[in-house]
Amino acid sequence: MKYLLAVFVLVGSFSAFADICGKDDREGSFDPRVGRLVSQGSNMGCTIALVGESCIVTAGNCVSHDFVEFNVPQSVAGIPQPASVQDRYNLDKTFMRYNVDGVGQQWAVIKLLANEVTGTHAGKNQGYFSIASKKAAKNTPIKVIGFGHASSHADADILNFAQQSSQGVIGKGVLFMTSIIEHTADTTSGSLGAPIINLATGEILGVSTHGGCQGNYSTNSGTSITGNKNFAKAVRECLAR
Repeated sequence: MKYLLAVFVLVGSFSAFADICGKDDREGSFDPRVGRLVSQGSNMGCTIALVGESCIVTAGNCVSHDFVEFNVPQSVAGIPQPASVQDRYNLDKTFMRYNVDGVGQQWAVIKLLANEVTGTHAGKNQGYFSIASKKAAKNTPIKVIGFGHASSHADADILNFAQQSSQGVIGKGVLFMTSIIEHTADTTSGSLGAPIINLATGEILGVSTHGGCQGNYSTNSGTSITGNKNFAKAVRECLAR
């Protein structure tokens, strides 16, 4: 009973979506495999990562958006800029698997349609990540790449809702909850769904979904792909189509 109580206390300490872990150390990045998931008429939304020629992973709360854009330019005077039409891919809503439950249970796997101008799939042009075969140990160095809000950042003029990267380490984890992956990389609104990447292997460990660094628990968190059997199954199904 003590163990179960501890788990509930820890999960309750997570805040929604994102947090800065100490000093904001995000830097501009240009990984072609990481895109911005937005709705028509908006240049801000969520973050996705390619795991196949047409398969992406992100957070479950992001599935209502319309399309993904890659090769997003830096912001101008803090105003996020759109990508070119050749870098936009609509969601293929015939394959959309997702869950919007709490920490360690929020995830989405979605297929993308081919670009309407070029007729090619995103992964052909951008490349894609491999999925880690096992969970990373505590203190494993990682990075998180996202399109977060950055109005208070020193480089806000170019980074606000543009691609940015932050490094950190894997946290200790939560007892009995293998689907939760903790990390100390900086995330903010717009980073929801951002890939958590093992620095040594370059593989995706999971997606970032919740804050906590400024709460009671000292780490941000997300959903582990290998630790969540439904998430892993959805990735396999998408890649097999």
